[in-house]
Amino acid sequence: MKKIIILAISVCTIFCFSRCNQKIDQDTALNNFDSIKKIIIALNDECYRAYDNPKKFRSFCEDSMLVVGNDNFMTSSYAMSNDLNRISVYPHDYTFKLFGNTAVISYLITGYEILKGDTIFHRSRNLRTFAFNNGNWKIASNASISQLINYYKPVPEKNQKYYPSYVGVYQVDTNIFDTIFVKDGKLYDRQTGDSNAYWNFPVNDNEYMAPYNLDRIVFGRDSKGVVAYYTDKLINGQELKCLKIK
Repeated sequence: MKKIIILAISVCTIFCFSRCNQKIDQDTALNNFDSIKKIIIALNDECYRAYDNPKKFRSFCEDSMLVVGNDNFMTSSYAMSNDLNRISVYPHDYTFKLFGNTAVISYLITGYEILKGDTIFHRSRNLRTFAFNNGNWKIASNASISQLINYYKPVPEKNQKYYPSYVGVYQVDTNIFDTIFVKDGKLYDRQTGDSNAYWNFPVNDNEYMAPYNLDRIVFGRDSKGVVAYYTDKLINGQELKCLKIK
């Protein structure tokens, strides 16, 4: 009986020691900061290079991931994989944080879109969370949203008498239209799909800006002196001419 008890104790000791070793090994793996940082950054870069392959992209994500961007919320990797922005400059300027089995990275990217046949670039900071589960790191959440604060101060409204001539609908792109209107003696605009209207305040005698971005709007007239378009002067120096269609 004594031998059986000793054998049982020995087996339990070996089992417990084995379990403790496994836990220590996993804890060590999850707390090896530099190693995990390299893994996450390499994984993130590979993820971006899979943007043209939605199925492959989804393999990097948890199925129930949360995506936040431009006031939109998506709760699946499938949704995100079918609504990806094109990237011209890949992630750089990383900030990395590790919290147990959760890694958080912040980085800069440059995306682009085609607007009116021209390439428009957007530089933004992205926040992405990775979770360690079943031996793998996968994207659990993604947030990419730009909220620019315009610190330019409005100048006195000098050209209010011209505002009625600015009123109308301007074509920004094939399916994007900008409606300019006057309210309480001020100039406002509302774009297709946007429920909010924004005040366009004057920053000099002929340029207008909205509080939510740093673009400048300049209205242009045709040879007859009729307002026929406005020029959107982007923050990166590009200019878009938007024709007045009504």
